[in-house]
Amino acid sequence: MTRNPRLLCAAAGFLITALGTVSANAEDPACKPIFDAMTKLASTPSHTFMTKTVGAEKGAGKTSETINTGATRYLRIDGSWMASPLNTKALLAQAEENRRDGKEQHCSYLREEAIIGEAAGVYIAHNKSEFGTSDERVWISKHSGLPLKDEIDLSSGGPQDVTHYASRYVYDGVRAPDGVTQ
Repeated sequence: MTRNPRLLCAAAGFLITALGTVSANAEDPACKPIFDAMTKLASTPSHTFMTKTVGAEKGAGKTSETINTGATRYLRIDGSWMASPLNTKALLAQAEENRRDGKEQHCSYLREEAIIGEAAGVYIAHNKSEFGTSDERVWISKHSGLPLKDEIDLSSGGPQDVTHYASRYVYDGVRAPDGVTQ
């Protein structure tokens, strides 16, 4: 089977944002709410809108979308929708691997804030692994326990190597995109 590099890159980008970069290990119980929210997201129908900005890039950044119907994930890349090769089981397995690979994790509750009129707890997280560092801020609904939005900065070196992901999540009216098959 030939792999589509563009699809695999997009699927990896979704994995980063949908499951976060934080390893919720037993050493830092403050990370557990973040990991629980991202794990719940993996199996909850949702529509994710993401913007990716690299380094000192100017402008609005590159946008993408992911729709998770519960059965299938769909990715919109460069204006075209396609079914994702990653299912919920694969995403959760990757999240578990991330938990094991993290070398340094620190999380904390920052404050409560409203996102589109919904009360959310704002958490911050820092994770260091052999691949680099990530700093994340995630807004978790006080009502559903699901993430409402998050921002992640990934770095493998200096400031020019920072990739910023900003995502927002919608849970109402989720359905597969028109005309896309599995």
